[in-house]
Formats: sequence, C-alpha cells, structure tokens
Amino acid sequence: MQKRDQAPHYRDFKVIGNGAFGYVFKAVESATGTPVAIKRSQKVGNKVSREFEVLTALKGKPNIIQLVDFFYSVDTKERLIQNSVFEFCDMSLEEVIKDLDRKLPSIYMPMADIKRFTKEILNGLSHMHSQRIVHRDLKPENILIKKGQVKICDFGSSKFLDESPAHKNTPYVVSRYYRAPELIFASNKYNEAIDIWAVGCILFELITKTPLFPGDTEGLQILEQACILGSPTEEDLHKLSQIVEERVLNIVRKAMQLPRMDLRLLFNKGKYSGEDIEMAADLVHRMLRWVPSDRVSAQEAMNHPFLQSTAINL
Repeated sequence: MQKRDQAPHYRDFKVIGNGAFGYVFKAVESATGTPVAIKRSQKVGNKVSREFEVLTALKGKPNIIQLVDFFYSVDTKERLIQNSVFEFCDMSLEEVIKDLDRKLPSIYMPMADIKRFTKEILNGLSHMHSQRIVHRDLKPENILIKKGQVKICDFGSSKFLDESPAHKNTPYVVSRYYRAPELIFASNKYNEAIDIWAVGCILFELITKTPLFPGDTEGLQILEQACILGSPTEEDLHKLSQIVEERVLNIVRKAMQLPRMDLRLLFNKGKYSGEDIEMAADLVHRMLRWVPSDRVSAQEAMNHPFLQSTAINL
C-alpha cells in the first residue's frame, strides 16, 4: 500500500469533485503525461466494492467509462483508501446543457447531437442490461463526454440484479428528477426499466434544456408525472399491483384523474423539424410508461425511427 503523495505513477493532483463517497481528483500519469480521474473513497469491509465488480464486468464496452488502474493507499488518519483510476473526460452532459443555456439562451442543441448523445447512452445501457446490470443513478451529471463521445460514469449505485424472489432492492435510488414512478411508490421490485425512464427524462432535457419533472417533493414528482403521462389506467394499476403495495395504488387511484399531455406542445417547434419533434415525442412516451414492462428496452429504443439512422462513436 502507498500514500497518495508517495504514488509514483501519478502526479499533479487537483480536486474536481466530492460527495458522500469521497473525492475525485484530476491527475496526470507520470510516465505518459496522460490526464486521468482518480476516485478516492474509504475502503469498507473485506470485499472489493460493487462498483469495481461492475466496472470490471464492463471493461472494453463502448460508451462506458473505463477503469484503467486500481490501487490502495493509506490516508493521514491511517485509513485504507481505494483509488479507482479512470480515463479523463472533458465535461459532463449536465455541463453541456448548462453552458448552452447560460451562454446562448436562445440557442438549442443541434438535433444531430441530441440523437447521437441519446443513442450512445442507450448503447452503453444495452451492454449493461445484457449483463443484468442496472445503473440506478442515470442523469446528465453522470454522463461524461470525451472527444464528443458519451461515457456513462459513476457506478457507485449500480448493481447486478438478483432475480431471487427473496431478494429486495432499495427504492431509495436515482436522483429525484429522473426517478421512475415505481421507485417513488417505494417498490423494491424494480429492474433495468428504471434506467430507461431516466433516459426518457434526459432526452426531453436535451431538447428543451429544462428538466421534465422538477418536483421538489416525491408527491409533486408523481403529480408532474401524471400531468405528462395522464393518470394511470386501471390496467396500469393492475400491472403495478405486482410490484407496488395496494394501499399506495389506492391513493393514486383516488387522487388523480388527468389526461395525457401531447409532448410536442412542450418542444420548441420553431427550432426543429416537425418530423423530428413528432418522432422524439413518440420515443419519450415509449420510455415513460407507468408500468416498467411497458417501456421500450435500450435496444428497441436504438431502433426507433428517431434514432435508427443515427451513427454513433464506438
């Protein structure tokens, strides 16, 4: 084990992010001068982290951030620290959206970029979902851009899905704006469809530069979802009863009677062609369904007319 300031392979450490997990540094590989990002967090337990296991399973997959090195060190308080070294990326999709809105409020992202970013996110998810890996915190902040190519990152909340009936997942995942209704309903029987919901929200945000469901509370979040999707039908509620407690569904059944909104009304028609708006709205609606099994898969979404002819960076 080695302390950070004694690590011979990396130099020029600079903090670029932090959170409950620890810190992220930008550094330089000493031998090559290649910039890297190093995520440092305290080691807990005797096993390697779930994030490390997921990243190892996704090694070499396109549109996924790549782990290039991993080592342990000891901090000044003699705590064991795990260091995950990643390829360095230029910026996040969140920064792209915010910079565009701040510098050019009247300018919107080119439709070609929207399509390519969306398809590359879905391509990364397709590889994850084929291995039964769910990200569980997909949002613009966790989608990095390197030389114009999407790299899904931050697998700290991700996991391999356990199909055992006895296994229960925590519903307290995914940032609120991108949280699927089954999570807000506190269901612990969810699957990859929560990632698809998040992509639908992200696609809307790429087109409009604003979040689709910016509710401050979970109650407001469900109300905003109902305003867009329309209230769940009896068929929706029946299907949801397999994964959500009936008492929760009864509250929804009594509280809301709202029609589905035409998403085209929220898109900036003057900025994009009518055909693109039509197809984008259709794809978003196919991703945002009350019932998880009714949502398109990542592969199906990639083959949707809105994205089918779009080339991606591999």
